[in-house]
Amino acid sequence: METINKITDLMKERFVTRAELMEITGLGDRQVRNLVQKMKLSYPIISTSKAKGYKIATSENDLNWVLNSIHDNRSKALSIFEGQKKLKEFARQFEQSEGVQLTLNF
Repeated sequence: METINKITDLMKERFVTRAELMEITGLGDRQVRNLVQKMKLSYPIISTSKAKGYKIATSENDLNWVLNSIHDNRSKALSIFEGQKKLKEFARQFEQSEGVQLTLNF
């Protein structure tokens, strides 16, 4: 718990990179990303392409960073959603083939 408090306090002050979080916690990259994801349930964590690392929004001074983060998140979500179309199309082709071996050429 002490480590989480240290991370939280640091992220309230400035952007903290994943590499720094890995060093502080002793966790691997994926574990740190999972930790940050869990923290997002409790804190307004800024993550934007305009800055390296993560920061907890604490004041009006962070508003532009928050808006950038919202924009980036929306762009990522739309990109993922668009990619789903081809995956679903691929799956439908095989579902409709009723057991016949099917190969799709691109």
